[in-house]
Amino acid sequence: MRTAGTVEASPLDACRSSERKWPDGVTSAVGPEGALATPPMRNLHHSPELEASRAPRASGSVQNLGTSAKLACAPDNPEWTADLEYVWRTRTHEALQRLDQRARRQRRRARTAAEPSERVTLSRSAEWAEHRAQAMALPRAELVATCGKRFRHVRCGCGQREIAVGCDQVQLCARCSRRHWRRWRKRIVRALDAHVRAARGAWAAGERRGRLPGVYMITLTVPHSGSIVDDRATLAAGWRKLSKRAEASGWWGAYALAYEVTPGRDGKGHVHVHIAAVSSWVPYAELREAWQEFTGAVIVDVSPPGRSTRSAKAAEYLAKYVTKGIKPADFTGAKAGELLVAMRGKRRVTTSLRFWRPLRDAETRCSRCREHVASCGAPVALRRVAPGAVLQAMAERIGWWIPRGTVQTKFKGDGL
Repeated sequence: MRTAGTVEASPLDACRSSERKWPDGVTSAVGPEGALATPPMRNLHHSPELEASRAPRASGSVQNLGTSAKLACAPDNPEWTADLEYVWRTRTHEALQRLDQRARRQRRRARTAAEPSERVTLSRSAEWAEHRAQAMALPRAELVATCGKRFRHVRCGCGQREIAVGCDQVQLCARCSRRHWRRWRKRIVRALDAHVRAARGAWAAGERRGRLPGVYMITLTVPHSGSIVDDRATLAAGWRKLSKRAEASGWWGAYALAYEVTPGRDGKGHVHVHIAAVSSWVPYAELREAWQEFTGAVIVDVSPPGRSTRSAKAAEYLAKYVTKGIKPADFTGAKAGELLVAMRGKRRVTTSLRFWRPLRDAETRCSRCREHVASCGAPVALRRVAPGAVLQAMAERIGWWIPRGTVQTKFKGDGL
């Protein structure tokens, strides 16, 4: 049982406590089954002998040493997780403090409000801000560990049942990644099929100008700056301008867009977008010229409709990138944390207006009895499943910075 003044060791700390000596003084954590993990990179980074031998190859930049994909550790290495937590906490600290201040401000206003309805509104606003701040301060690793341990009761024509509640950390949790992939694939298939049928009906009823409407697959990139956050913002700004140009020119109608981040040869993260658009013809030259004007990028890939770009194939294509996980073999913990920050609070799938309208009612119905599924109450509170994680989040909100393990990379200020 935890008390207000103590914090129990996390599973990562327990894993770190058992170490075995490697040659030359290098240590490595021993996993739960007793298997040796990859030697931590932290000792390799700060070993004087290796520093001397690596000097001709290193650029001297701490950023380059910490973000190379070749330095990524094994998944069970706690230092990889500590790097991810460090970047996540430093990059979200200001947003967390704003949410916490908003919650306190709304609580004070609720105490002095005259109307009962106003007090209820302010209290709900404060509760929302508190929950958002609490979720942001939770350790990512311990949040993933709670996946499937809580249950929600729902009711439909089939009766009452309970379903497991996931952690929704799609990029870190394999279980949630599979679950969300099935859901997004089904949604995108239904929506694309409905829009393709509507476009082909209008094409047949009209003058039949252009080709038979189908699903075009488009890939857009931007020059890589080394920052996932900046590149993602550049892509989003360029896409807003391009979508307005495409709508005015009639290049395509309904579309769905998903972001993807690949490590690249330099390991710094390359961001690009994949688009499934319903159209009769996409002018490649005009599209390439417009994208170069908005972002400076010259690489644009367009695949016309065919057997490989049907609605089901396009939906599978997009859903794969929406739920793509972060592999420690591809990204270091620092870059993984930056990727999470870049996608925080952003839509998983960006769509055209009224893209989801054809399946708005079907999504809330049971697949067996076809009746609406209603929730019978909230799941068990997270503090009962992971009290240590909740205590750490509360401490961070009030200004106590609790260490979550030793990082493997020396960070230069907040710069990544």
